[in-house]
Amino acid sequence: FDYYRHTAFEFVTEALGAQGTVIGGGRYDGLIGAMGGPETPAVGWAGGIERLAMLVAEPEAERPLVTVVPDEPADERDAIQVANTLRRCGVVTDIAFRGNAKRRFELAVKRGSSCRLIVKRAEGQGVQSRIGIHVRINTAGTPERVAHDLKEFLLKRLEAHYRVIRFEPTDGGWSPDAVLQAQAE
Repeated sequence: FDYYRHTAFEFVTEALGAQGTVIGGGRYDGLIGAMGGPETPAVGWAGGIERLAMLVAEPEAERPLVTVVPDEPADERDAIQVANTLRRCGVVTDIAFRGNAKRRFELAVKRGSSCRLIVKRAEGQGVQSRIGIHVRINTAGTPERVAHDLKEFLLKRLEAHYRVIRFEPTDGGWSPDAVLQAQAE
């Protein structure tokens, strides 16, 4: 500000610490005359692009509606397919891979998901309607089932890729909300 005369301005923020000046400027009518040139009216300003960039908040990441959790490491492939189907249908979906089952469930809560969709493959002998990918949809952070509307919203999206066989959950043990089977080509 040594060469500014009359009006001068400076925008300062506390968010950047000691180097808090973001934009500064003013009139410097006498500068050219002081350097031996003709008296010339002048005004100017400068802004620090790096400092402005530091003030721009990073956009908040979109919270996933659902976190897909493979029940076992062997279920990861199915979990990826289920997550991709939901994403293609416009559902913001996360997938929890790291750690044991407890850690995977914790990730759903940490990432802010409304619910978790647990994926478990059931193959081999048994009733045909039970063979496929079992899914159970819980509220994130609890073993409680999600509201019927949210469950149906997700299952309807999965029908884009799978034959969805719905079940009424039973008390006790692990019971699926639905079984996903490959659609006949």
